[in-house]
Amino acid sequence: MPASQFAPSRNALVAIVGLLDEAYGDFSLNELATLLAVCEHEGLSVTSVARVCRFTEATASRTIRRLAPRDMPGALRPARGLLTLARAPNDNRSRYVFLTPEGRALCETFDALVADPSRARLVHVDARLTPDHAPPDLAATI
Repeated sequence: MPASQFAPSRNALVAIVGLLDEAYGDFSLNELATLLAVCEHEGLSVTSVARVCRFTEATASRTIRRLAPRDMPGALRPARGLLTLARAPNDNRSRYVFLTPEGRALCETFDALVADPSRARLVHVDARLTPDHAPPDLAATI
């Protein structure tokens, strides 16, 4: 079976998820989508994050506050310290999302994993994924 053109990207994604799992243990897909959106477009409004991630505004706001530092007003547990919110200078209702230094470092790590697929090694292989238990099309490649 020929190697997929998307294999390096998948390997990078698996490595990113593995990195987040090691660092945080319970990083949700909503948190990952939100962090990736802000990595790509720092300074988005909460409404724009919701639109990009296809969340409701309430879900986007809660997710951003979970990724905020503990000392930020309105932060929610686990308060990961990766994103911060700032109000617009002339509109107290609008809030914009920015990376903290820790969040920026994590995004740079993601970029390095995607840019150099050799860094994106498969971190964890489920013990059940063996030739005897793999899906038929996958069993041929193991």
